[in-house]
Amino acid sequence: MFFPLQGKVQLKRPDVKFWLMIVNITGTTGHGDADMVPYRLYFGRIVAEYNHVVAQRYALSSRPFIGPTSMNAEMAFIMCNQAQVRAGQLVLDPYMGTGSIGVAMAYHGAQVMGTDVDMKVIKLGKTTAKGEHVNVYSNFQHYGTRGRLAGLLRLDLHTHPFRRDLQEGAASDIALQQAPDHNGESGGI
Repeated sequence: MFFPLQGKVQLKRPDVKFWLMIVNITGTTGHGDADMVPYRLYFGRIVAEYNHVVAQRYALSSRPFIGPTSMNAEMAFIMCNQAQVRAGQLVLDPYMGTGSIGVAMAYHGAQVMGTDVDMKVIKLGKTTAKGEHVNVYSNFQHYGTRGRLAGLLRLDLHTHPFRRDLQEGAASDIALQQAPDHNGESGGI
């Protein structure tokens, strides 16, 4: 057997799908030389498939709250697929903004936590032409995933309290890193 795959083959509803791409291009490499482009085979597991219905439903134009830097919904879904976001996971979006990636994570069933430096985006939001107040929570509510938003914090990741170089004890941490180890040699962490 070429691949040591185990389990029963299910062609109608497979758990895992594979693609074999055959590249057979005739011509030159385009760099002025006469070398032919080599014949190639690419084999891999499909990690995500494009769903046109989901892409339309989650398009930025359908959201109640967007900003000038809101990420395109398709890109947010691609990022969640690459990160293999799954139902039941707790995930953090450290730059939540208007929630584009968070909404995609919630679609996959994950519990979402987010942080952002801008309190106006997180809490205050904006007032629409109809006089409605909308914010990040509105986007989750719009898609019926408000229950998956575990919380939002105003936090500047550049100056958060977890950075060692900003803590009062940073000098003692540096001294610890340079302290000799049990062999008498200077060691680092």
